[in-house]
Amino acid sequence: MARPGDPESRPSETFAVTGSSTDMEEELERLSTHAVVVWLGRDRPDVDTDRVSRAFCYEFGVYPNDISMARHHPADFVVIFTRRHHRDAAVERRDFLYGDLDFHIRRWLPMIQGRKADLSYHVCLCLEGLPLHAWNESIAKRTVARSCDLDYVEEESLRKKDTRNLNLWAWTEDPSCIPKATWLTIVGRSLVVHEGGSPSAVHSGSNYHVIVHLDLVEEPLVLRLSVDVGQRRQRARPKRPS
Repeated sequence: MARPGDPESRPSETFAVTGSSTDMEEELERLSTHAVVVWLGRDRPDVDTDRVSRAFCYEFGVYPNDISMARHHPADFVVIFTRRHHRDAAVERRDFLYGDLDFHIRRWLPMIQGRKADLSYHVCLCLEGLPLHAWNESIAKRTVARSCDLDYVEEESLRKKDTRNLNLWAWTEDPSCIPKATWLTIVGRSLVVHEGGSPSAVHSGSNYHVIVHLDLVEEPLVLRLSVDVGQRRQRARPKRPS
C-alpha cells in the first residue's frame, strides 16, 4: 500500500493560470535589463557562488556590492548587476576563462523556461455549487485557475441577485481543457498562537464539488471584430429558453 506522498500515487501534472501583477512586471523589467544566466563549460565543476562572484568582479571591474547571484536552473547561475552597462558588457563578452573555470553568458529571458500561450477564447462559465459565503472574484479565480484567466464576474452574481450559479467571463487557450467540475477546498483561517500555546495538529477545511458549465464560447475572430482593445466591459449572454 502506497504511503501518502509516494511518487506512484501523485498526479503527473496539473495546470494553473494566473495574471501578472505590478510587482511581477517590475521584476520582469529589472531582470530583462540587468540579469544574465551563466553556464559552466568543460566538466561543469561544482563551484560556489562566492567564487563565481569573484570571477565576474575581476573580469568586468564590478564591485562586490554591485552584483548578486544564485544557483539556477537550467543554467548553473543567474547573475544580477546593479548597473545596466555591466550587464551589457557581460552579454557582449559571452564567454570568458577564469582559472580553470569556463563561463558562458547569455542574457536572461523569461521564455527560456516557458512557451508562448495565446488565451484567445473568451468564455462564459457558470459555477454551480459554490458556497454562498465564497461568492467573490478571488474564489472564482481559484476555481477556474487550472485552465482560465478570470476576466470578470457578472455584476448580478456579485450582488447575489440570482444565486443558482455564479456567472463569470474568462480567457482560455483551449475551451476543451476546461474541467467539467472542480473540487474546491476552503480551509479555516489560521489561529494566532499565544506564548505558551501550541498550534493545532490538524489544518482542516471543507470540500465543495463545483460544477463548471461552459455556457458560451466566443471565437477569436468574433472577438477581433467586437472587443475594444484595452477595455474591459461586461458582455450580454443569450437568454436561455424558458
